Order: sequence, then structure tokens, then C-alpha cells
Amino acid sequence: MKKVMGLFFVVLSAGIFVFSPVNGWPAGEKTSLLFIIPGIGTGTHQYFSTASVIIHKYTDIKVTLTPVKGTYECLTFLTKGKGDLAPGNGFQISEFINGTGKAKEFGPNPKIKAFWAYVNNPSHFLTLKGSGIKSLKDLKGKKLAIGPHAGTHWIAELALEAVGIDKEKDLTTRRYSAFPDMMDALKDGVVDAALFTLGAPSGAVSELFHTRKDAVALPFSDEVIKYCINKYPNEIVRTKFPVGVYPGIDKDVPVTGTFVLFAGTTDIPDEIAYKFTKTFFNHRDEAIKGGISESQLVLASMEFPFPRHPGCERALKELGILR
Repeated sequence: MKKVMGLFFVVLSAGIFVFSPVNGWPAGEKTSLLFIIPGIGTGTHQYFSTASVIIHKYTDIKVTLTPVKGTYECLTFLTKGKGDLAPGNGFQISEFINGTGKAKEFGPNPKIKAFWAYVNNPSHFLTLKGSGIKSLKDLKGKKLAIGPHAGTHWIAELALEAVGIDKEKDLTTRRYSAFPDMMDALKDGVVDAALFTLGAPSGAVSELFHTRKDAVALPFSDEVIKYCINKYPNEIVRTKFPVGVYPGIDKDVPVTGTFVLFAGTTDIPDEIAYKFTKTFFNHRDEAIKGGISESQLVLASMEFPFPRHPGCERALKELGILR
């Protein structure tokens, strides 16, 4: 990666923050946090920039944001000591902690600790009333829309394996790269159901529920959820569609999914992690005004298969977010 030169100042409605080159901790100073983010204009960029404004406003902690290409690069910078906080999927962070997968070259890094989740990617199992589909087992012999090869759609598709359905032999599958096209296929009867993993709420799925009052999101059974988690405990979590996430959902819908969280290292002093965490959640109203949704904030209580930073954990417990 070419060295970034200079500083870039961005004016927000809520204030000003700084994009800075990656330099790690300032010499002799322990009141700074360097966020490594995957590009500008993403949901992560919005979340972290809103957080940076709140921290600047209410504490003496200096926050800088540095954009790079993707979450693996973010975590690579974190591992090399060139940043303090970085986002990633649960399975990516697990790889960097354990030195496996794409992070094998770096070896284990037990200094990496979780802070909190801010994106929920649940498995969507959608159909229309009248399709005769009430559970995953009912998909046998049906036409199923599935997500693109990239991403985490395999997490949703693993549920088929859990109920003994062979995707190649027992179904007619159509793979879609665009979610609006998938929703149109469901509305038009081209497919009987759709199965994919995606952050909720999704615009394409919201539009389906707005235009088709007979659209339903079906739950995964407890047996299916346990099967998937037992097979991939570091990648898959039990999650849900909360009430109201889409029109017509009037009770929680349990499913599998994954999550996006951000991690730091124990190089961040406990008191800095504590102050950062407590200040952010004590100003939830300003976070929401800055574009962070309430549904994102409630994800801070999500449990992980790896430890949290002790300063963050102490703050979340004092706030009543964690038990």
C-alpha cells in the first residue's frame, strides 16, 4: 500500500474529524485511538466517524480514522501494530486471534480482543403465504433463490444440510447476484422461496414486505441452529429478526447468522477502552442522530467465542448492556 501523505479534514454536520496516515500510538501519548476502516462511504465508515465525533466532543481522547481496502487489511494493520481498532466478521477476527486461515502467516495473536458488534447479518428464509412452505424441510422439490457465491451466504445454505436437503439433487436453485432481482423473482413466482445471509434491515427485503403483505420470514428450528453453530462455532451465531425489523414481523424470528464487530488489542490501556466505550453508549441519542440505528446499538450485548477487551467489558457491565 502506498504511503498516505498529509492529513485529510472532513467536515460533518456534527463536527470535524481527521483522516490520518497509519502511525500507531503517538510517542509517549496514551490518549489516542487510531481507527482502521474499510474505505469511505461504507456503513462502517459512518459508524466510526459518528463515534469519533462523540469521543472528540466529550473526552480528551484523540481519534483518527484511516481508510484501507477491506476488513482483512484492517485486521492486518491491527496485527502489525499500525492501528488500534479495526472491524471484521467474527470468523475473520477468530483467524487473526488464532493465526489460522488467511491470518496464518502472522501466527496466533492473543492480544487481539473484541469490543462490540455493530452489524447483524441474519440468514433470511423468505417465502409467500400460500407457497406451502412452513419450514426448511418443506423446500424439497421447490424452486429456491440463493445469494451470490461471494460473502457469507453459505451460512444460510448450511441450514439445508442440517435438514438433509441436497442443494444440487433435491432443489431447483437459481443463484442471484442482485437482491432486488431475487425479491422480484419471489414476488413474480419464478421461485418459491429465497435463502441468503444479509444485514437486516435490507432495502430490497423491506421493499418486498412493503409491497407484498403475504411475505413471511420463516424461523430456523432450534435443531437447525444448533447443528450450524456446532459445525462452525467461530463463524456462526444464533441471532434473530427482531420485532419490527421488517413490516409485518410482530415477533422475533430465530435464525443463524454472522456478525461484524470491531476489535482492538491489549495495547489500548484499560482506562482508555473504558472511557471510549462508556462515553459512546452514554450518548446514544447523538449516535442515532449521526446515522447509527437503534438496532445496531443493541448488538453490543452479543456474546462472542473470544474475549472482550477488559476496559470495554467493564464499561458495558456498568451500563447494564452486559450481565
